[in-house]
Amino acid sequence: ACFGGNSVSRKANYGIHTAHCFERDRKERHDVIVESEDLPKLIQNNLNELRLSSFRQITILIGAVCYAGMVWSFWPTNSSDNRFTVMLVSWVLVALAVVANHIKDRYLELASLLLVTGTFVSIGILAIEFKATEIVYSFTIPVIFAGVLLGYWAVIVFSIGGGVCSLILYEQSISNNLLLFAVMLQSLIALSVLISTRNLYIALTWTLNALDSATRNQNIARERKAELEQAVKSLDMATNRLSQANRALEIARDQAEEARQLKQHFAYSVSHELRTPLNLIVGFTENMIQSPEYYGSVLPPPYMRDLMIVYRNARHLHNLVNDVLDLARLESFQMGLQAVETEL
Repeated sequence: ACFGGNSVSRKANYGIHTAHCFERDRKERHDVIVESEDLPKLIQNNLNELRLSSFRQITILIGAVCYAGMVWSFWPTNSSDNRFTVMLVSWVLVALAVVANHIKDRYLELASLLLVTGTFVSIGILAIEFKATEIVYSFTIPVIFAGVLLGYWAVIVFSIGGGVCSLILYEQSISNNLLLFAVMLQSLIALSVLISTRNLYIALTWTLNALDSATRNQNIARERKAELEQAVKSLDMATNRLSQANRALEIARDQAEEARQLKQHFAYSVSHELRTPLNLIVGFTENMIQSPEYYGSVLPPPYMRDLMIVYRNARHLHNLVNDVLDLARLESFQMGLQAVETEL
């Protein structure tokens, strides 16, 4: 009874543990399926994180450039007439960077557009103020920033804007070949940014497909794991039942062996107890029937008939006792063989 109670308790605990494991696996599979359905959103969030990290680095770079412009504006030996313009542009660009940095967590695309537009306008103001042909190449900077922070449409817009501003500002001041070269350079840079951005999106798409395939494989693996755990549980239960059946068979075998020994002992005891008086009865009745002269005279016929009945029944009972002893010897593998002559 104690063994049975412990076995039932272990089964109950194992069943509860297995149920908890199945429930946990079901929840994990549900979470994975939900994540698989939201993979495009997840990729977009990761892309926004990359843009946010690039936004911080670009903000630091713009801050460093503005700081250098302010230092140049306030440098004691600097006597340029454009110091005030450079200082004003630097302060305005810093202010735009601070505002964009303040709203980037909630409105990342608006903050990026504000930062790139501020950079583009600042370069245009400096180009108008300095009238230097080298500044025409600076219009590629907002194009690069737009490709990193905004996407295809921003690259195209700022590339066209840079080319138009270059044509408007430097059409009369530089040669047509140099202006054409500058516009072509801006176009090539814009095309390179577009190709890089497209490659980034292709890589993200491949990552999305690989992640989706890995998620499906993970779901299949989890389902197979649950099936395997169920099969293992069934095997454990079958093994437990088999062990119990083996123990029951061992107990039954021991009981049968004990019963056989008791029966054998009883047969030996009873047979020996019966053979002694039966031998006497058979011997005396046989002697009285075959040699009645030993008793003084011939017995009357009724007595002889009764003696024959007693003798015949005693012999029959004696043979039955001998058969019981032979069966007991056969069961104990102690029955010997005797060679006797017989007629064929």
